[in-house]
Amino acid sequence: MRILINSLNFAPEPTGCGKYTSEMAEWLAARGHEVEVICAPPHYPWWSVREPYRAGAFSSEVWRGVVVWRTPLWVPDVRRVTSVKRILMESSFAAGSLRYWLEKFMRRRHDVCIAICPPLQASLLPLAYAKLRGVPWVLHVQDLQVDAAVDLGMLPSGVGRSLLALEARILSQASLVSSISEPMLSRLIAKGVAPERAVLLPNWADVDVLQPRSTNTEYRRELGIGANDFVVMYAGAMGEKQGLDLVVEAARGLDHYSDIHFVFVGSGPAKAGLQAAVTAHGMPRFHFADVQPAERLEEVLCTGDVHLVVQQPEVSDLVMPSKIGNILAVGRTFVASAREGSAVAQVAHASLAGRVVPPGDAGAMAHAIVATRDGRDTLPAQGLAGRAYAVGNLSRNDLLLPFENALRRLVSTSFSPSTRSAA
Repeated sequence: MRILINSLNFAPEPTGCGKYTSEMAEWLAARGHEVEVICAPPHYPWWSVREPYRAGAFSSEVWRGVVVWRTPLWVPDVRRVTSVKRILMESSFAAGSLRYWLEKFMRRRHDVCIAICPPLQASLLPLAYAKLRGVPWVLHVQDLQVDAAVDLGMLPSGVGRSLLALEARILSQASLVSSISEPMLSRLIAKGVAPERAVLLPNWADVDVLQPRSTNTEYRRELGIGANDFVVMYAGAMGEKQGLDLVVEAARGLDHYSDIHFVFVGSGPAKAGLQAAVTAHGMPRFHFADVQPAERLEEVLCTGDVHLVVQQPEVSDLVMPSKIGNILAVGRTFVASAREGSAVAQVAHASLAGRVVPPGDAGAMAHAIVATRDGRDTLPAQGLAGRAYAVGNLSRNDLLLPFENALRRLVSTSFSPSTRSAA
């Protein structure tokens, strides 16, 4: 198949949508498909365009068999990110990418187009291309971004209603809609997506690369944490959706445990505020670190004795943190602040490697952390169970094969032999 992917984020971004979109594209290219991607230069999770890519420049490259077309975008200062600025950033990508889409509209016919959402704007040109060229298109939803922004009060009510109406229109036009968890897929069906057009495509874990290892890592030593201390780690984006002030509140109640250290690894708009709160409360065993190179991911994750997965109560069914798969892949357990019945809670129970506490309940989180610390002798067995779950359920090959078959069916039913030959 000739596949065209439109995505704000792409490699070499190490986390989030960019990681999974690039690995999907790489996998499809390795399967013999002709894959092209229109994307922005790498800028997440750092909130700045990374070297050697130059801000404000169009460029192209071949990345692991994938033809990549990069369009510039405006990136706001991470310390001053607002919902409006995020919308402007995403819209600047959509506007800039028109340069490449005009050529696609006029000269090239792909068999299928895939739009990665968020942002919602990334679906507009694929929708137009599908209409103009008679090509089926897939909307892959990594995050119900509009719902989350509305539920968290991050958008004016009028803007939220307009975006939800636009989203409903886009969903009704997609040939296929895929998402990463059953609750998210159910939410999309409730928005009007026909069940026969809905496909589950969870984010996979790097089970072939990431392996369990000792918590006594070089990274732990770099942080100045003792081998016998208990490390509670959060690794990931630090934004409003996560509600990470809950962790600071929980940690304040554990000051008398001199062996418990909290480690936050990552970046995002909420990081500066969290650091200020920790400083104000005088919490010396709370460590902040920047995003680490991808080659250190295993070492960083293994440094934690237990990991935290934190969600605001309003977004429990709207997002599925991809970090969980890699936490399980390295044989670690996690404490999740999530609603029972949510996708996070389902994985916590099915893997036998997670504890679930009510979202927003700092006391319950503190209690779960202490209980995990006190029962640390059982953590290796729980970690092995989680690792087995990841290997059995979150392999990239096992998850992408059904998606590839869905694309094949979509293409085969959309084009007649004569149409395919003419293309």
